[in-house]
Amino acid sequence: RKEGWSTHPHHVSLGMRTMPRVSTRAPKGVCVALGAFIGVIGLIVWAAFQTFARAAEHRSVIGSFDHLDPAQRHGVSRNRHEPRFGNERHGGGVGSRVGIGSRVKSVHEQHVLEAHEVSDITERSTARAEGSVSSSKEIGDEKTRRERERVDASDATSRDDSSAPTCGDSKPHTEYWGDVVAAATPATNVLTSAECCASCLATSGCNVWVHCSVTESNDPSAKWCDQQCWLKRVDDPTSPTAHDRGDTTPWTSGVLLKDYDKSKIDANQGEPGSDVGEFADANPGGAKLVTIATSEGDMTVQLKPDWHLPSVKFIQRLVTEKGCAGGSCHLYRVEPGFLVQGTMASFTVAANTRTRRGPKLMERGDIGWAGGSAGPDFFVYLGKFPADWLGHDHTVFGVLADEQSLAVAEKIVGSDSHTPGGANTMRFLREKLSFDVVAAT
Repeated sequence: RKEGWSTHPHHVSLGMRTMPRVSTRAPKGVCVALGAFIGVIGLIVWAAFQTFARAAEHRSVIGSFDHLDPAQRHGVSRNRHEPRFGNERHGGGVGSRVGIGSRVKSVHEQHVLEAHEVSDITERSTARAEGSVSSSKEIGDEKTRRERERVDASDATSRDDSSAPTCGDSKPHTEYWGDVVAAATPATNVLTSAECCASCLATSGCNVWVHCSVTESNDPSAKWCDQQCWLKRVDDPTSPTAHDRGDTTPWTSGVLLKDYDKSKIDANQGEPGSDVGEFADANPGGAKLVTIATSEGDMTVQLKPDWHLPSVKFIQRLVTEKGCAGGSCHLYRVEPGFLVQGTMASFTVAANTRTRRGPKLMERGDIGWAGGSAGPDFFVYLGKFPADWLGHDHTVFGVLADEQSLAVAEKIVGSDSHTPGGANTMRFLREKLSFDVVAAT
């Protein structure tokens, strides 16, 4: 033993001073706390990883839906009101099936479902853009259903029911407004307007139909809408409104008198035998066809007691009692493409005093009292298309009976006329054109 060194196990002596030995082992409590802290951090990291992993699984589907418009994301068909057409006709969309129905039992099953969802979205979007068929089976089933509906509609119309609506009248080069009942899809395309009308007839709520056809419109540029059939509804199918019409309009439209509140429309229809009726209800021996005889030619008028009986009786009296003698009846106003107007004022026959809501929109050749009045001023409508802007405000009582009569009316419209009030005001004949009303021969 050297001097100055201690042999004590816990001290090392150098000279006369000693230093304590420091232990390198941590206390047991610190080890436990550190282990618990590391465990908690691990759990937090694991939970965060699982959360982000689940979110990543849905990323492709979420991204696909972000590229769709709101209507497509919610699967909502476009409704009118306006319905506009063209590109906006493609109502409807693909609604997500993820999260609907039973829960997915495994991550693998979730991936399979999402893969089908993205594929479904891609296929339907492509079909919508290209006008192609997205699923031959779905389209086949839909066409079968539509065909069954047309057969049922045909059976319905064949029954002995004179009040049942039928597919008869249609308006070419016309696109009617209406709330969409069934939007056009590749699965519901039909070749002809008659088939489209039959689909409307068989569809609850439909009373307006609109069909596009390259063949029927003779318009090769209408391929974008060829064979589309839109089913719609309006509150008053007796008064449809045209959104567009003209030779460049590829649509054909029609209405069916069904699925509407008829009591509201009939409120001003009049009493049978008083306001409406047959020739048996008119003046005994009264004329059914009368002639408006002018120096420019004769216009033959087919009287319509089923449209307005009192007016027909008045016209018949003008014939039998020579009510237009003395030049009281004359034409005074013309509007190209719209009308020829005059008065049937009589010195001896009292004018009609009753009015009635028009039974339909006025069409070319129809005759009614002017200004929504009971007469005696009247007009002959000469527009190319139904006067939907006039509605049913005029009491109508007759129609020009033939093309020769229409030609005379157009000739009168082309007579010397002027607009005393300036541009864009009423146009009047410079010289009034007197006429007589006589029985047609």
